Amino acid sequence: MFITRPAPTAGNILAILFLGIIQNGAAGLLFTYGIRQVRAVQAMLIAVVEPVMNPVWVLVVTGEKPGAFTLIGGGIIITAVILSSIPVRGEKTARTEEV
Repeated sequence: MFITRPAPTAGNILAILFLGIIQNGAAGLLFTYGIRQVRAVQAMLIAVVEPVMNPVWVLVVTGEKPGAFTLIGGGIIITAVILSSIPVRGEKTARTEEV
């Protein structure tokens, strides 16, 4: 239980503040800015990439290899994001529609 464990150190508190302000706060601000520049479907697909990358980070940090279905699903999502980012000839972007 949390109550029986030692109190958090200054390093623990600084790490929590860093993660809250920089990792979550800055990422949220950048995502909010970027989402205005793309279509809704593309924004949704980009938001989905973050959890898809979790198995990659686990592989890098711990060496645990993801399963076949994880790789297939992640490949499908990343392919959809890439293909949705390629502009179609004659298609207006979100930026040009506002002007």
